[in-house]
Amino acid sequence: MNAATARDTAGSTAEDPAPSRPRTAVEGQIADLIAGLLGIGSEDVGADEDLFARGIDSLGAVRLMAGVEQRLGVKVKLRKFLANATVSGLATLVSAAVPDRVSGHRSGPAPERGRDAGPDLDLDLDLDRSPDPDPDPDPDLDRGPGPDLDLGRTPGPGPDLDLGRGPGTASGDVRGRATGRGRVADREADAPATTLPVITPLAVSSPVGDPLYCFHPLGGSVLCYAGLAARLATHRPVYALQALESGVNAGSLPEMAATYAGEMTRSGLDLARPYTLAGWSAGGVLAFETARRLQALGHRVDHVVLIDSVLPEVFVTDLLDELAELEALIDRLAPLGAAEAGQVLLGSQVGFFAGLGMTPSQVAAYYEAYGPGLLRLWRDSLRGLAGYRAGWFHGRVTLLASELHPPKLRAVQEAGWRQTVSDLTVREIRGEHHELLRAPHVDQISRFLIP
Repeated sequence: MNAATARDTAGSTAEDPAPSRPRTAVEGQIADLIAGLLGIGSEDVGADEDLFARGIDSLGAVRLMAGVEQRLGVKVKLRKFLANATVSGLATLVSAAVPDRVSGHRSGPAPERGRDAGPDLDLDLDLDRSPDPDPDPDPDLDRGPGPDLDLGRTPGPGPDLDLGRGPGTASGDVRGRATGRGRVADREADAPATTLPVITPLAVSSPVGDPLYCFHPLGGSVLCYAGLAARLATHRPVYALQALESGVNAGSLPEMAATYAGEMTRSGLDLARPYTLAGWSAGGVLAFETARRLQALGHRVDHVVLIDSVLPEVFVTDLLDELAELEALIDRLAPLGAAEAGQVLLGSQVGFFAGLGMTPSQVAAYYEAYGPGLLRLWRDSLRGLAGYRAGWFHGRVTLLASELHPPKLRAVQEAGWRQTVSDLTVREIRGEHHELLRAPHVDQISRFLIP
C-alpha cells in the first residue's frame, strides 16, 4: 500500500495540495465511481492518493470492485487492489486485463456526477446511501456483479463485517454468467488465479519500526485492516495473515495458529527482533494463540493487541446453536440450484446471519456470488472457534475494549483475558465493535500500534 502519509479524516483540508487529475479514460471512470461512494465531486478525487486514507472503507472497497466489474467488465480481486489502493493503481489492473477495450487518455477531469450519486449496483448493502441508477458510459463493455466479502464475528449485537475475496468456486461461478446486459467478460485483472501466500504485505514502505502482523477475523480476509495499515505506513511495516486466498483450511483454532506460526517462522523472522501481533474480533483470539505457538518455537513476541476480542467460551452456547442452524441450512441448500437456494436464503432466519448484521437479501446476494463454499467456510470457522480454550501466555497484552458493550459483557470480556495473560493492560475505546476499524475510530486504534 503506497500511503506515504495517513489522513485522520475522509476529506481534504485547506492545506492539502490539489489532487492530481485522472489522466486516462479508465482513471476518470474509476474516479467517478469513488466520488459517488464518498459523496464528493469527482474533481476532488486524486489519481495517486491512497483511497483508504481518503475515506474508502472495506464496504466502500467492495462496492468499488463491483462497480468496476459492472461498468468496465473486469473483475479485480480486492487483494490486488489492496497492494496499490489508488485510482491509478486500479486503472492499471483494469487496463492490463483489456488494453484494447479501455485505453485512451483524458484531456480533462472526469465528468461531474453529483455529490449524492453512487455506482449503479444492485446489491442491498448496509450503507448510508443507496446507489442511483446511471447510464452505462461504454455500451461495448460487459457488466457483471460480484461483491467480495469476508465476515468477522461480533461478541454482541451488530454486524462484524469485513470485505475480501470469497472462497470456494465462487469466482468461476460468477465469470461468464448471463446478466441483463449479456455475459460477464471471462477475464480477471490478475488471471490466471493462483494460490496466494498466507502472509501478505499491507504496508512495507517504512524502513523503521518493528513489524506488525494482523490476523484475519472469522471469515479469512484481511481487508478490514487496510485503513489501519495506511495510518501506520510511515511508522512500521505491516503484514497480515489471511486464509481466503491462501488455501488454508479452517480447522481447530490451535491448528490454524500452529500453521500460521510455522509460516511466520519459514518467512525468515529475525528471532532477535521483537514484533507485535494484533487482531480484531475473532482475529484477536487467533493472534493470541499464534503468539503462544511462536513463544514455544523460541520467538520473541513483544506485544499482542486484542481489538475488542472476547474469548469464545463467553458465548459458546450461542456459537453451538448458530452452528447447528448453519449446518441444517447447508444440508437444505445442497441439492438446490443457485436460483432455488437464493429463494430459500431470502426467507431464512438464521441467528448467525443476524449476529453479523446481515439481511436475508444480503446473504442471498453473497451466496449467489460465492456459492456453497462461503457457508462451509463460516461453518468450519464456527466449529474451530466454539471448540477453543485458551492457554496461558507469558507476555504483554493490550485489550482495546469498546466502551459501548453492556456492563456484564464488558466485565466478562476483561475477566476472561486476565485469567490467561501475565501482563494485561485494558483500554476503553470509542465506537461500536463493527465500526472500530473504520474512520474515524481507526485513528484511536492506530495510536496504540505506533512504536
